[in-house]
Amino acid sequence: MKNIYKISKQPLLYLTIIYFLILPLEPVANTKEKGFAVVELFTSEGCANSPAADRLVNALQAEAEKTGKAIYILNMHVNYWDDMGWKDPYAKKLFNDRQDYYARFFPGGSTYTPQMVVNGKAEFIGTQKQTADFLIAQGLAQTPEIIIQNLKAIRLDSLTLQLEYELNSLPSNCVFYLALLEKKLPVSKITSGANEGKMLEHFSVVRHLETVETGLLKGKYNINYATKKNFKNFSIVCFVQNKEKRNIIAARDCKVN
Repeated sequence: MKNIYKISKQPLLYLTIIYFLILPLEPVANTKEKGFAVVELFTSEGCANSPAADRLVNALQAEAEKTGKAIYILNMHVNYWDDMGWKDPYAKKLFNDRQDYYARFFPGGSTYTPQMVVNGKAEFIGTQKQTADFLIAQGLAQTPEIIIQNLKAIRLDSLTLQLEYELNSLPSNCVFYLALLEKKLPVSKITSGANEGKMLEHFSVVRHLETVETGLLKGKYNINYATKKNFKNFSIVCFVQNKEKRNIIAARDCKVN
């Protein structure tokens, strides 16, 4: 009784003890959501410097699969090298446009190959491993602003995939993207151009990219992508990107079943 009496004589100490007793009862933030790194590589089979960058992201992909780290590689083949002696079979103008989108934001406004962008925040030469490692580590240490969950993708038929998704929020200044990746492709034998005679390996090549515009935070979304290939070699990366700042604030992937 003596100790309780002494405490009651010290109101500030008493209030402090009460505060810390009730503090755990307050709701706490979700700390289970881990950071991520979306690594976009703008590359081309017709660029002499691109194979080294391809090997770098291939190694990053292997690391992600081994460690379980949320590193999402998006290999985007651009087509502005196609008239230089070798036509890249995986190149699309869509990826040129994506690269131009970044050029309007980053200092200098230049596009080139190999160019790497991590989480939409920084661009650099795609062979710079130390820069890539630093920015990826930074991304993995961040707390996502938006949570993407319950991702599922199934093949409805030879023309259609269906994505099931759920977001906890989607601000008006953000865009919800999906990228369909072919995880491993046949080795490319280059017979002309700057990489003539080389055998190139490609992983996580973006085959289709679009915005999910349903207006719903939870739902199903059909993807029109015709192919006869086995979809077990495909995956989907969904990410949310701020339209004004270009930074990617959420990302998650899933297999195609």
